[in-house]
Amino acid sequence: MEPPEIVNPAGLTPDLASNICMACHEIGDERILKPGKEYKDIRPGEPLDNALSIFKTPPTREAPPGKDHLQHYYAMSLSKCYRSSGGRLSCITCHDPHVEPAKEGAPGFFNKRC
Repeated sequence: MEPPEIVNPAGLTPDLASNICMACHEIGDERILKPGKEYKDIRPGEPLDNALSIFKTPPTREAPPGKDHLQHYYAMSLSKCYRSSGGRLSCITCHDPHVEPAKEGAPGFFNKRC
């Protein structure tokens, strides 16, 4: 067995970098493990879909998307910024996993990232 490798999301494609975040921060409406897979089979740097599928019912006018903390990737994918980025935007475009701004400083912190 190979030793575990540390994966730097900054060196991955935006999709693979976001897959790391989505493993925990995207609950969807259903999370279904692939046949024969367990949560421990999720590997940073590999497509999340190798081990897990996350299903989300598309929003409608009658059932708009909620403001759930665990739906960030989905909300980002609906944003004008994401759509105009040509797929280059990822979770780490705005969020530094090593920095958590204070609640009162968060709006300014994230506005600077845009």
